[in-house]
Amino acid sequence: MESMIAKFCELIAREQTLMTLNAHDVLVAKIIGKEGFEAIYMTGYGVSASILGKPDLGLLTMTGMIQRTANIV
Repeated sequence: MESMIAKFCELIAREQTLMTLNAHDVLVAKIIGKEGFEAIYMTGYGVSASILGKPDLGLLTMTGMIQRTANIV
């Protein structure tokens, strides 16, 4: 985990734009990585839409969001 934090700090310290895409699940994250992007981000809306088919209305628990994040990482 520390190496990922160090890598992220290195990426944002560069004086260039960091292009990222949203990954709502593991498959999308893998595709983004294979396409050469150096970072991804995750949104509550994306996760909620992919799991429940509904917008982020607070229907997912923090535990569920943490589990999805851990899966993606």
